[in-house]
Amino acid sequence: MSPQALFVSQPPVVAIFGVVVLVAVLVASLFLLVLFTRPKVSQWHDTMRVCRTKRCLEYARRLRNTLNTSLNPCESFTHFVCDGWRRRNRLSVREEAFLGVVRKLSSLLLSVPVPSTGQAPLQRAAAFYRSCDDVLQGRADELRKVKRALLDAGIMWPRLPKDSNRSDLLSTWFHASIRLHWSPLLHVMLQQDPNVTTVALEPLSDFERILLKHKGLEGSDHEAKVYFEELRREFLANREHDNGKKDNTTVTFTITKQLVETHLNPLGDAFESTQLFDRGLDTAFMFRMVPGLTKQRWLQELDYYLGNSERDVAFVSEKPRFVRAFMGLWRLHGEDQMHLFFSWCIVQTAALFANQKLLLNFHT
Repeated sequence: MSPQALFVSQPPVVAIFGVVVLVAVLVASLFLLVLFTRPKVSQWHDTMRVCRTKRCLEYARRLRNTLNTSLNPCESFTHFVCDGWRRRNRLSVREEAFLGVVRKLSSLLLSVPVPSTGQAPLQRAAAFYRSCDDVLQGRADELRKVKRALLDAGIMWPRLPKDSNRSDLLSTWFHASIRLHWSPLLHVMLQQDPNVTTVALEPLSDFERILLKHKGLEGSDHEAKVYFEELRREFLANREHDNGKKDNTTVTFTITKQLVETHLNPLGDAFESTQLFDRGLDTAFMFRMVPGLTKQRWLQELDYYLGNSERDVAFVSEKPRFVRAFMGLWRLHGEDQMHLFFSWCIVQTAALFANQKLLLNFHT
């Protein structure tokens, strides 16, 4: 029997009810169809809209450029993904991103107006950045100021101290770290509490930079000597005793080469140590480790910066093995020799703030 005959043969009420049910089923089916297909259609339209934006097209272009489609990704996925980038770019993606941030910061700091007085923190940061940028670009030469700052710390490099001038490494060390913020070996941070003064000693990036520099010079006495002579010539210039002749009272390349072997390399070993357990620093050890470096000298130096030395002292460090190696070298070689080594290291750090010639000397 056909559907038409069925409806004809049924009573009117039943036929009407059947029509209503059929319409309801059709409407419900249509509703479900729209409900489940609309998100996908909407998502497709959204995707099409996003992928037509300038950013999306640029991203797609760069993504295509990174691929090496001549390779099978199942055989070498890394080369498939990265060969295109490596072929077209000298730096990695992370390095490119880092340089991008540096450029933005540079643009910001160069655009900030800096008054001569009453500077806000951002303005002080901008002034400092511009002074460094001026040195880097060769627009400024701060060597005289750098040498004067070092002299205030008791550093006359490359001049050797006379026998009558006793070296005071503790005073030089604290002044350089706390006043000048140059810490080629150990950075000093002081914290004063009601009952104790905490002395934190940490090797920072200044030391690591010097260590890597001299590792790069290993095996090439010629390059190492060129590096040394440039520093010696610049820091010796305009000295009242410099008459252009050989001066036996100044540091020689042979001396600095020996300092690298006897001082820098052992400290480098301690710095790179991966020893898991370390017993930390003991205050009594720090007070008695080096002959002449007494508790009284420590307290006198702390009193100069903090005042009121009538309190306990605690030494702390995240690299106590490095600190003990530093103190051990001081004990082994004596204060004059250690002061000479410290001077050689801090000059290499300070040179980076002096002029363009010394910057290039370090980085080439």
